[in-house]
Order: sequence, then structure tokens, then C-alpha cells
Amino acid sequence: MVIPTPEGQISVKAKDALTDMIELQLYLLAQANLKAWPMAPRMTKAAPDSREPNRYSVESSAAKELVDLGLVEQSSNVTYVVSKSGLAFYNTEIRPHSSDTKPGRGER
Repeated sequence: MVIPTPEGQISVKAKDALTDMIELQLYLLAQANLKAWPMAPRMTKAAPDSREPNRYSVESSAAKELVDLGLVEQSSNVTYVVSKSGLAFYNTEIRPHSSDTKPGRGER
């Protein structure tokens, strides 16, 4: 298992993607190098109060960063989901600071 780096060492794009994956219950669909990885809902029906994701796709460099840090893990040939360490990283490093930087984020 890879231990995540401190928040300051993760890119904003990777942080936003991880936040969307957790808060909106999304997963990544792996693509060929240099192509954006689309996100898809894990549930067939969205919650009525759900917000829009930061992006509907993740740049390949940010997706690779999430994989390299162990924040997401492969669940099939092409799908990646948030790992246990990714959820722990979100809960300790991202969620406590989300209301400081973006009003309304992280609140349910």
C-alpha cells in the first residue's frame, strides 16, 4: 500500500477528482495515455440534492497521480474506485479544509 503524500503535494486536479469521486459516488474509466478519463456514477440514480462535479473527466496525469499515490484502485479491467487509503486521505486532509476554500463543499 502506498501512503498518500501531504495535501500540499497532491495536485489540485487530482484533489478535485478524488473529492468528486467520494462526494458524488463516481468511478473512473481508464483510457489510453494522454486521453482524459471519464467519470461515471456508481449508482444509477443521483441524489436529488447532488452538486455538479468539478469536471466530468479527469486529465490522464491527474488520474495517474491518484493511482500512483494509491488513492484509487483498479476494480476491473477499466474501472478505478476510491481505495481505503484514498477515503482516509480525503477524511483527514481534504474534507476538514474544504469549507475553508470552497463555501458549501464537504457539507451534507
